[in-house]
Amino acid sequence: MSNFDCIVVTCSSLKWATAIESELRILQARNIISKSAKVLTIQDPASNIGSGAATLNALLVVTECLSAESGYTVVSPDVLEKSRILILHHGREYALEPCGKAFMSVPGIHAASIDQINGHSTNLENLLNVASQMQENGPPGVWVCSTDMILTCSDDVAIDWSCVKDCLLICSACDPLYATDHGAVKVKSDGIVSSILYCGTLEALNDYTLTDGTVLVVSGMVFFSSELAESLLALHTMSPLDCCTYMGVDSGAEPMQMSLFFDFLVAMAEDVTQDSFVSGQHGRCYDQKFSLEERTMAQRARNLVWKELSSYSLKAYVLEGQPSHHYLSNDTTARQHSDFLVSRAGSDFLLHAVLDVDEKAVGDSALLMNTFVKSDKCFIGSHSVLKNCCLEAREVVIGKNCYVNGLTVNLNTQALNIPENTCIIQYEVFLEYSGVSSPVVVTFGMEDSLHVKFPNVYRGQQQDCLMTAKRFTCSEESLQDALCLLTSTEDQEDLYRLKNSNRLSLMDVLAHQDLKSQFCRSWDTFFRVTNSIVKWTLVKKSDVLITPLMNAASACGREASVMAVLDSVAEGQEAGMDLAIASRAFSCIADFLGAMAGNFGGLRSGPGGNKTWMRAFKLLEEGQVQKGALALKQERLKWMDRPDRMMRAARHYEGALQVLIRKAVLTAEKYIITAAASSQLPFGQWVVAEGPARMDLFGGWTDTPPICYELGGSVINVAVLVDGQKPIGARVRRIHELHILITLVHHNVPEEIKIFSMQDLLDYNQPGARGALLKACLIGSGVVQINYKSTLPEQLLALHGGGIELQSWSNLPQGSGLGTSSILAAAIVSALWTAVGRTFDKLAVIHCVLHVEQLLTTGGGWQDQVGGVIGGLVQGSSQPHLPLHVDVEVLPLSPDVYSQLNNHFLLLYTGKVRLAKNLLQTVIRNWYTRDAKVVLCFKELLHLCRTSVKESFLKGDLEAIGKWLDHYWQLKKVLAAGCEPMFVGRLMELLRPHVHGQLLLGAGGGGFLCALTKEPHQAGFVQKLLNETQGMSKVTVHMVQLDTTGMTLSSINENNTDLPIPSPH
Repeated sequence: MSNFDCIVVTCSSLKWATAIESELRILQARNIISKSAKVLTIQDPASNIGSGAATLNALLVVTECLSAESGYTVVSPDVLEKSRILILHHGREYALEPCGKAFMSVPGIHAASIDQINGHSTNLENLLNVASQMQENGPPGVWVCSTDMILTCSDDVAIDWSCVKDCLLICSACDPLYATDHGAVKVKSDGIVSSILYCGTLEALNDYTLTDGTVLVVSGMVFFSSELAESLLALHTMSPLDCCTYMGVDSGAEPMQMSLFFDFLVAMAEDVTQDSFVSGQHGRCYDQKFSLEERTMAQRARNLVWKELSSYSLKAYVLEGQPSHHYLSNDTTARQHSDFLVSRAGSDFLLHAVLDVDEKAVGDSALLMNTFVKSDKCFIGSHSVLKNCCLEAREVVIGKNCYVNGLTVNLNTQALNIPENTCIIQYEVFLEYSGVSSPVVVTFGMEDSLHVKFPNVYRGQQQDCLMTAKRFTCSEESLQDALCLLTSTEDQEDLYRLKNSNRLSLMDVLAHQDLKSQFCRSWDTFFRVTNSIVKWTLVKKSDVLITPLMNAASACGREASVMAVLDSVAEGQEAGMDLAIASRAFSCIADFLGAMAGNFGGLRSGPGGNKTWMRAFKLLEEGQVQKGALALKQERLKWMDRPDRMMRAARHYEGALQVLIRKAVLTAEKYIITAAASSQLPFGQWVVAEGPARMDLFGGWTDTPPICYELGGSVINVAVLVDGQKPIGARVRRIHELHILITLVHHNVPEEIKIFSMQDLLDYNQPGARGALLKACLIGSGVVQINYKSTLPEQLLALHGGGIELQSWSNLPQGSGLGTSSILAAAIVSALWTAVGRTFDKLAVIHCVLHVEQLLTTGGGWQDQVGGVIGGLVQGSSQPHLPLHVDVEVLPLSPDVYSQLNNHFLLLYTGKVRLAKNLLQTVIRNWYTRDAKVVLCFKELLHLCRTSVKESFLKGDLEAIGKWLDHYWQLKKVLAAGCEPMFVGRLMELLRPHVHGQLLLGAGGGGFLCALTKEPHQAGFVQKLLNETQGMSKVTVHMVQLDTTGMTLSSINENNTDLPIPSPH
């Protein structure tokens, strides 16, 4: 995203200024331009006024606007002192790009924002990215940039701003021959510019050639400090330079043409004399081509510039790496332009493009950008480029070496055949006499120069060039007429129509473009492609990121068509058969609603249980996904009137998503296998379940639904005693009274809850309710059946012969990151089953806890209970399919390795509470958007956990294990941004010299930090280090001991009997 306070685009005409303003608003709505930035489009005082005059006028207008905003009644240069301003010069029309040089799409642009879309990202977006990179850590000031070139630079631009006093000229190293058409720059060893020469001969450029044989050229980008910008602004009050601004023109003066680089910047070059500057020696070619005939006026103007600017220093910054300065000129042939685009595209030939065809053949180095093709057969020849095209025909044949831009045709049963070596460009033209816009298809050869003269075969004129020859018709038959020109038709009817029709030259076309229609047609094609990509992505379960497409739809007011596609997927047959497709569709609709609501809708997270949505939820619970999706849409349509209601609708779609995730997780029920024991324990006899904590050492988040069954999951964790104890436990006994008595013990403080009816259990799905986890365990374990027809006392008597007393405790702080709630649920379930006479194994407990957490709506994964139930160093895994099944492997470690890990592991409680649910929501959203970084991160976690990390643990290589802990933490931070508070970062820096590796356990954000120390037995040393460091007084150090027994059961009676839980085989 750009980091400028104000972005200004200067335009040669009001028509361009109006069209570009709309496009800039779209970029701002898409967050490519910061919403806080002031955006202006400014019409130049006259056409062909030059970059210097346009800059001076733009600087005046933006200063005037900022002055008014600041409460001044006159233009005040004070507003420049703290402003960061970017002025972009749009320049002249470019015949090969109907949307102009600034808004031509360019492949291979470095994406500074996820909302930039390869195949539709523009030159202006590229220059915004480059200028923002340059401005990074820079002072206030004014950047000025031409859009006449494609500028490419490395990603690691780093300007030493301490060396920049006044003005910074961005230069690019080029071949001397290329420099003969541009401004060459001579730079001294200290980086100071000594001279600038425009369009110098090869001989003259000898003095400018570097040791590597290259010549530095003006890149088209320059920075002015605030002080220098004030001096530049002062020139607008001086005659004749006042003629460069709208104020001078509005005062009746004739406009004056000035070049920024050769009539302003040269004055600051160190070795340029006043005489040589004022006489125009450094830009005399520029004078001959563009300046006014009044040489005296030009010299007076330069004399004023010299007096105002010559005392400032001009420093050069040379782009390193492999910079590219590609100038866009109407002297460029279509072949050269096409080759340039192909050279930047890389291996992917479809850049925001779709071929909806049954049979296709695409030649080498062909390229499609923002293009939709629908046909039975399609052939695209090698080295052909299609941009902004929407082609529908029975058969589409594009010959080799073609360039087709903006063509929109629907030929139904006919074929479209474009001969090889053909350039075709479609414009929208508005002619006053017709009162409507009509398409004009312009065509010529790929090697043709627009300015080379040739005989005019139609009008009997002696000679014309492609710019001035009246060859092109303005009608719906324009394409047909253009193809007639290409094929030299002998059809007399076609020839007669061509000769007698009202034809336009390319110059006429450029002068009468309907720019609004051209931009609109480009966006029409964009969303035709978008709708196809969105549907294909969701149905095929592709990892394509579609969020930028939805954001673009919201920014452009095209929400309806994209939402219709999302609805069609959610209501489609594929979603009805595959919960993953339906889930992602619901998540995308929620994201889209959030984007449409924007900042006016409130926070994205919130409740999603309004009763009006319950009919849809009920259908989803019943497995009627298609009907449920339709019911969701019908309800949503009632909530689209206000941003806050749209955001609330988004929350309900996330609620619907949770229903589908819950249904998917509940497929694990088939692995909750219990059987009746031979006898029940007597009334009053306690069953005690105690569990260790767990430390997740690699792979966490992959165990989280839906990732664990859509991509697969793999986690290595270890069961641990904390300060020598199993800190988590529960106990259960049957009682004669026909009710349920729950006691929660936290830090030795008991809280008692009595449950007499089913109504008392119904808040089990509200995590904040008293005893919600224990209630969910009662229901999830089947000990209490929520849909039982009789009363709770009758059910307890029938199923268990009496009531139940249940107590639970944890000696760990809330949000510890040690898996407390899941392990506690495992302890409760184990004790409940045992007390009521059920036999089971540890895998049944693991899968039952998954069920419990879905009932509780906390949506946890399976890794916590795997670590707490199994014991030892364990690798849990799940495969990418339903039903969800968790496999467990205890990793065999030697006693030596166990001993080493015991001696080197430490736990540090940070004192910060972890908010796992908020982080979980973010991770699930990012997964469903298929953020590329997130998807790669999950895949890396899976791969490494199954291979290198596992091997390091089996070898007992502490240094390698520490490296993986650090890497795991970096991956966690990618998945859950914000999981490392600043305080934790400082703590990690303090520990870094003394540990092999470290990480926050669980979701992060707070809780316990796990450290693998370089030396054994470091608890005392670390505690002393913390005590001696300011701000670390709340951090406590805890001893860790690996536990190999996992969840244990015992019966409290006269003999205190141990009750083993069978392990999975």
